[in-house]
Amino acid sequence: MELHCPDCGSIVYSRRSPKCGVCGKPLPESFRFSPEEAARYEEQLRIAKEGLDQAVAENREIEEQTRERLREVQRRSNSIFPPPFM
Repeated sequence: MELHCPDCGSIVYSRRSPKCGVCGKPLPESFRFSPEEAARYEEQLRIAKEGLDQAVAENREIEEQTRERLREVQRRSNSIFPPPFM
């Protein structure tokens, strides 16, 4: 459902705000989330943030493991093929 500001016609991007994000005029109460909808929305945001935080942490761990493997490969290749003296 796409809502538009009755004053300026802009799309309403946030149903949590009492004012239009473009013109700043008050939006009708019916445009806003009910307390129950707002609570559900906040819970969904919390769950999504937790999932994102977990994914970022897992990605960092994988990156560190990859860097460590690369360092190990470089150490092994240097022991087999030492760098030339200059």
